[in-house]
Amino acid sequence: MAKEKIQYMDLLSEAIKKWEKIPPEAKEMGVAKTIAGVRGFDLLWRVVKRIEEKYHIDVKKIVEEERWKQAYKVGQELAKKYKEHGIKDLYNAFFSTYEGSDTPSRHVWFELNDTREQHWVMWCPNFQHFRNLGWTDEEIKEMAPYFCLQDVAIIKGFNSKFEVSVPARLMEGNDHCTYIVEDHGGKAEPIPEGGVRSPEEIA
Repeated sequence: MAKEKIQYMDLLSEAIKKWEKIPPEAKEMGVAKTIAGVRGFDLLWRVVKRIEEKYHIDVKKIVEEERWKQAYKVGQELAKKYKEHGIKDLYNAFFSTYEGSDTPSRHVWFELNDTREQHWVMWCPNFQHFRNLGWTDEEIKEMAPYFCLQDVAIIKGFNSKFEVSVPARLMEGNDHCTYIVEDHGGKAEPIPEGGVRSPEEIA
């Protein structure tokens, strides 16, 4: 895609500079946090599978609802730090934290402007951590929609008016993840105290 579609090149370069200034021990803490998140989900998923096998009930819907709820709240908390909630602000609040010349997620940006962002993630540390725990690619593919839901929920929590799509995921067998966020205008709708919209309510 044409480079002119990347309006905010300065954001990318600034995020990389910030990453390069982070001490090695802080980067190691970030990796440890990612591993802890994967291990926590690993335990949750194994419990869910055991419950379903033993009692023949579908527990995955509860996992989906609770994961969405928690991640949506994270997006709301990020939004509180910004007066505006456009794509530029979303980048600064969320995507920029994964930037950097040696960051493991390796983002490739195609569009980053006021109305649309599109980027690929060429390598996913979570994917590798699940493999390190002994998960097969088929097991990861089954789990992926529930685990990866958090990214969409954070983005929608940041601005419920964003249109978000993830047409490709590494964990589902693709060679990269694709994220597309579009801002068609309009302010984010206020969320009732203690309330979190479900994926179905927001769609």
